[in-house]
Amino acid sequence: MRDGIATAIGALSATALAYEVLLTRLFAMIQWHHLAYMVISLALLGYGASGTFLALIGNWLGRHFAGFFVSNALAFAASTVAGFWLAGRIPFNPLELGWDPGQFPKLLATYLLLAIPFFCVANCLGAAFLHRCDQIHRLYAFDLIGAGVGACGVILLLFLLHPAQVLLFLGTTGFLASLLAAFATSWRAPGVLSIAAVGIGTLLVLPEPGAILSWSQYKDLIQMSRVAGAERVVERSGPLGFITVLRNRQVPFRHAPGLSLTARSLPPEQLGLFVDGNLAGAITRFDGRLESLAYLDALPSALPYHLRRADQVLVLGADGGAEVLQALFHHASHVDAIELDPNLVRLLRRDFREFSGSLFDRPEVRVHVGDARGFVVRSRERYDLIQLSLVDASGSAGLGTLNESYLYTTEAFEQYLRHLVPDGLLAVTRWVQLPPRDGLKVFATAIAALRRMGMASPGERLALIRGWNTSTLVVKNGVFSDPEIAALRDFCQERAFDTAWFPGVSAAEANRYNFLSPDPWYEGAAALAGSGAGEFLARYKFNLRPATDDRPFFFHFFKWRMLPEFWSLPAGSGLSQLEWGYLIAVATLVQALLAGVVLIVLPLHLGRRLMQTFPGLPPSGAAASPSAPGGGVRTTGDGPSRPSDFQALAPAGEKVGSREGDPSSLPANGSRTRWKTFAYFTAIGLAFLFIEIAFIQKLVLFLHHPLYAVAVALSAFLVWAGLGSNYSRRLDSRHSGLPFAAIACLALAELLVFPHFVAVAVSWSEPIRIFCALGWIAPLAFFMGMPFPLGLARTAAETPELLPWVWGINGCASVVSAVLASLLAVEVGFSGVVLAGAGLYGLAAFLRPGLLGSNRISLRRPQPPNS
Repeated sequence: MRDGIATAIGALSATALAYEVLLTRLFAMIQWHHLAYMVISLALLGYGASGTFLALIGNWLGRHFAGFFVSNALAFAASTVAGFWLAGRIPFNPLELGWDPGQFPKLLATYLLLAIPFFCVANCLGAAFLHRCDQIHRLYAFDLIGAGVGACGVILLLFLLHPAQVLLFLGTTGFLASLLAAFATSWRAPGVLSIAAVGIGTLLVLPEPGAILSWSQYKDLIQMSRVAGAERVVERSGPLGFITVLRNRQVPFRHAPGLSLTARSLPPEQLGLFVDGNLAGAITRFDGRLESLAYLDALPSALPYHLRRADQVLVLGADGGAEVLQALFHHASHVDAIELDPNLVRLLRRDFREFSGSLFDRPEVRVHVGDARGFVVRSRERYDLIQLSLVDASGSAGLGTLNESYLYTTEAFEQYLRHLVPDGLLAVTRWVQLPPRDGLKVFATAIAALRRMGMASPGERLALIRGWNTSTLVVKNGVFSDPEIAALRDFCQERAFDTAWFPGVSAAEANRYNFLSPDPWYEGAAALAGSGAGEFLARYKFNLRPATDDRPFFFHFFKWRMLPEFWSLPAGSGLSQLEWGYLIAVATLVQALLAGVVLIVLPLHLGRRLMQTFPGLPPSGAAASPSAPGGGVRTTGDGPSRPSDFQALAPAGEKVGSREGDPSSLPANGSRTRWKTFAYFTAIGLAFLFIEIAFIQKLVLFLHHPLYAVAVALSAFLVWAGLGSNYSRRLDSRHSGLPFAAIACLALAELLVFPHFVAVAVSWSEPIRIFCALGWIAPLAFFMGMPFPLGLARTAAETPELLPWVWGINGCASVVSAVLASLLAVEVGFSGVVLAGAGLYGLAAFLRPGLLGSNRISLRRPQPPNS
């Protein structure tokens, strides 16, 4: 039976974490990623609510463990699909939160529906920890290992199935896990098999899986699908995005970002390309005749081709192939195109091969599937031109503020420049926003990169132009010559583009066509290129400080001091200037903290008063006390009677917890013990995810692929932590401080050594780098798996009434940690987050339960008192 319970926990944990990852993917599709971040984070507070619930029913739970465990497993399986389906039917619009109070009840209903599965699975895990507390190390190990398998498994499933199909699959595995739980607990209540069978059968015979999804009406795809004549011709799903191709013969689709108002030609027939419902570009019909592509010469991104001949071109982000076509139109003899999502490449090579003129199979074009930054780091080629056009771009401000992007950091620009031939060009195209953000931040990043390379006068190597809705920055691996500046002036004059900066530019020639008064583009570029850059960055309304590899948040423009000004603008006009992604993360943190008070601190206070009011009440969470009827032996619904698990943790003849189970006689320092216990489990709950999240981001640079980084890091951290948890039962109180010292030393050592290791291993093959990443994480994660079960076992031995409470602390701290780590990374970088995590583990070392009481209770798994 012991192995059965542990196996059931592993299966439930795998399904639960896979469901959590899948929800992030699903909500990014049907809403926006920042809403997914908020909703799912708060839904995970179901883990915290579970702790409070278990504390309230602790005595009843001891008599009905089997039925409780299996019932919650069944409820978890059923609510995974049903909860998501119902949440999608709530008419909630996140864009109206700023002015419509009626959206908040709808948001609350969404929280509650999505929290149900996490509440149910947390009940299963928490109940097992309480009921089998002499096996805490083993059960927690199965919990973590199962979660690691689920994290990796769901990513593999997303390669094979539609996200909605994966949801149905997880619902099915949830029902199978509940059956496993029923067999493990020997619970044979009527209807269990029938309920599971009906649930599985229902999921298997559901109609089109896509019908489960309820897309936001404000998504680009939904808006353009409503245009007369629109039809979806292809849909492809994968872990990196849900791709949709839209055709409209009645109202032709046209996509040419920044097209000059003086352009004499229009794009040929195009198909709309959408990723997760957001416009990502277009697939353009190409019949081999270059003259049909003349419109591409009327874009701001065409500037570098008029400054010098570009034979060797590198396109970072191929998408639908517009930049590749632009290079071919300007007679490039060789084009390397990098695309992260293999589904996009397959679309052009298979489904739209004839429509695109076999673009990706032309002899002068070579397509590489992978991360653009990783390709540049590994490549030994040198290029005349490197194009970075609207990659990770969004036409709406603030939606990507917490999105990490290693394409726009100072270190990335430095690497691009080192891969240019002498006098080669780097061109970066961004959307125009007013007041300007992206364009000026790219300009500041290029200056920082040039100065890192030892260039004393970076302004002589930069040129910045803008059209009516896109801007292009050109960085030269050399100083701009007079003929090149003359060509730039002619290019902009013919196409009615404004010059914001080039060597020798004056205010009079910088703001002619798309007139602004005053002109923030010229003023900002002049300040950034001159000696007043620091003062300008400090007083500008948005954050334009260059992103770095340690703080890769290029899209974070928010400044707190500007919030009152934007909020006070009339008719809500300032709301469009706010960075909603960042503010939603802050709101999520505040909500999580408030919920934590309700779910943790308040129950602690009420529980204390309750025990004082009813002195005969047994400890909450304890199944029985040695003096309870039955002489310390309890009977459960899952098998024969056996000694109390809490008493089994103590050496023979030694009592545990309160005096004979009487909570009215708590020791004088009981309140102090509880608050230190609270601080201990809060510290390790925060610290674990601090370090995990930071190392996931650092592995993105090492593995050169965000998907591999997430899969490898999540699985490695959880599986190795699970193995560490299982090993921790061998430690006694004399060595309980070892894991904390090891974590601090390993985290700091890896933080210092990692950049040098990356520099050495950058050219190694992908499988070797993945193997090295697993080995790199292993020792740190192994020790990180020990503090929680060690603290849980000690708490079970000394104050068992706190077990459900600390289980709730763990759940709430994990939610707070995930949000807080992201916000801290924006402010102090990922290295700062690792240091904070190491410091929290140091704090936990001084607060660990082994130091809270006078008893030195062994943490080895003891024999029952009558053995």
